[in-house]
Amino acid sequence: HGAEPLSNSLRNRLMRAFPNARLIHRFGLTEMGALPVREDPESAEALFLDVPGYSWKLEEGEIKIQGLTPFLGTLEEGPISGENYWHATGDIGEQTESGSIRVLGRRESLINVGGEKVFPEQIESFILEDEDVRDVLVMAVSSSLSGQTVVAKVVFAGAPDERGLIRRLRKAAVEKGISLANVPTRIESVERIEKTDVGKRFRGNGKT
Repeated sequence: HGAEPLSNSLRNRLMRAFPNARLIHRFGLTEMGALPVREDPESAEALFLDVPGYSWKLEEGEIKIQGLTPFLGTLEEGPISGENYWHATGDIGEQTESGSIRVLGRRESLINVGGEKVFPEQIESFILEDEDVRDVLVMAVSSSLSGQTVVAKVVFAGAPDERGLIRRLRKAAVEKGISLANVPTRIESVERIEKTDVGKRFRGNGKT
């Protein structure tokens, strides 16, 4: 798996369904291909870049990578020193105490709820912990009060219970010390989650 964060809740579901499987993580980039990474033993959602000759860093929260092949420049801007060029991945991350990087989500998918920034992937991971949820897709909609608010499309495992799920999520957020910005203000029951032609989630706002 790669190119998008794999939440612990989804990982646990996969391992229950395929107990003898071995998960292999790749950090996929259109410009550089799939780079092998190594999971942090202390945090399954955090990664070490394990490729000789490649380096990565966080700059204003964004993951940037420097590879083996230098970027020569463009016809418009002229030559650029390969040593000074870092590829901006568009992925937002945070560094752990062990030096690994936890991928939080895409910069363009960031949701701003009353000044508090949350990522759809993190909210989806939180919602998937509910046993009555089979699949979920989170998106942002405009709000006159908070700028943006969180809406979720949910594939229920049993009979749909939108209000009941919101109540359970609010309770779980309080118990775990998770901000209520991660709890959807509206839930829509659907039969399946739409995907793009390349298999990514379609959030309905031009972003995946």
